[in-house]
Amino acid sequence: MSTRASIKIQQGGRAIYLYHHFDGYPEYVGVALKNFTRRLKGEEWHFETLATLIAKDIKILDDFYEVAYGIHPDVDYVYVIDCDKRTLRCFRHHLEEEESYSEENEVEIPWEGHGRPGNH
Repeated sequence: MSTRASIKIQQGGRAIYLYHHFDGYPEYVGVALKNFTRRLKGEEWHFETLATLIAKDIKILDDFYEVAYGIHPDVDYVYVIDCDKRTLRCFRHHLEEEESYSEENEVEIPWEGHGRPGNH
């Protein structure tokens, strides 16, 4: 079974969503996003610019990401990139809750990941 994830890039009440079909766990997608956001410069923290940069960064966005209209209902994790606060957070997603961004559902993103299974 795949570990699916959604990425919500938000700013000033607006958002862009991406969906990732597999390897969405914090040790892979979370670490990749953490490393990516650490390299951002001031003007790159605009939600549309950030979505475009992610789309062009081969290490993060590959053929298995797609633009979505919201949080995909079957994801295991939701990554929230807040451009106003310049933060990245990860949450476990519960199927019965549309958006469950509470501290009790927050997951720590490690500094280093394990990569995709089988890529050692």
